[in-house]
Amino acid sequence: MHLINALSDRPRREGTRWIRGRARRRRTLPALLALLVAIAGIAAVAPAGSASAVAAGSGRATHYSLGPDGNATNGNCSLPSIPAHRLYVAVGPDAYRGSAACGTYLDVTGPRGTVRVEVADLCPECGAQQLDLSEEAFRAIGDFDAGIIPISWKPVAAPTVPPLAFRLKEGSSAYWAAIQVVDAGTEVRSVEVRVGARWVPLSRTTYGYWLASSGLGAGPYTVRVTDVTGRTATVPGIALDPMRLQRTSARLG
Repeated sequence: MHLINALSDRPRREGTRWIRGRARRRRTLPALLALLVAIAGIAAVAPAGSASAVAAGSGRATHYSLGPDGNATNGNCSLPSIPAHRLYVAVGPDAYRGSAACGTYLDVTGPRGTVRVEVADLCPECGAQQLDLSEEAFRAIGDFDAGIIPISWKPVAAPTVPPLAFRLKEGSSAYWAAIQVVDAGTEVRSVEVRVGARWVPLSRTTYGYWLASSGLGAGPYTVRVTDVTGRTATVPGIALDPMRLQRTSARLG
């Protein structure tokens, strides 16, 4: 494997967390809150067939920002752009599940109402009873200055999303490739690419792409996507054109 491909097998830049105008990797919770999370927290796992890796739950929300224009990866999920109206959320490691939660949606209810957010990031320090909301999402349901508010949340079974789009990671070639599925809306269970007469399964990465470590040839590719509810879409004509967002008319169904 060429060095450029080996380096491409991980995010170019980790999802930098922006808090009150300056970047830092982690937010340290107050000691009492961290203790409560540790005592109360038993990791919730979404039931089989759920639309998201994130199970319904309740607890507390904090807030953070990816910055005014996002960053090179737009969170650990490596989304092509900041979600609409900047309504996104970072979830803890148990819910993130190696990026399985990326691109799914949650309805989050707080003291002032309910907001729908897209999972865009990993919150390394969040337990099972905490979500880290974007500043905009937090303001929509609670007192921003409070810093922490009580919430409940549930996954959205059938969010309204555009047709599927695909993006190949920088460094992708005929000999190494990583494909991102955009706008599935629900948890993707598998991604396969047709090579000759067979379907080649890709491996999920922790940064929102599906990896073919030995490559897929020069393309164009026919990609089959299946979500955890059993819906599928088979999409031809995906070009080997790294980092270009390739929109299609296909939907899971």
